[in-house]
Amino acid sequence: TLIFKMKVLKDFKNEMFKRQEIELEVESEKNPGYEEISKKVSEESSKPEENIDVFSIKGNYGRNVCRCTFI
Repeated sequence: TLIFKMKVLKDFKNEMFKRQEIELEVESEKNPGYEEISKKVSEESSKPEENIDVFSIKGNYGRNVCRCTFI
């Protein structure tokens, strides 16, 4: 896989919408796609992949680190 290291920046339980919102910092060779992030998070959290909704992936040009937000 492309993802080498994932670090949780924010883990928030949204009681209003009854969901968990998580922001990760992902270090990889290239910016991963939505499907790759969903699959990796599903493996790490033991939650079904269809229950993970990737909201955004933001990377900076020339860096191997990007931020991913999902619910």
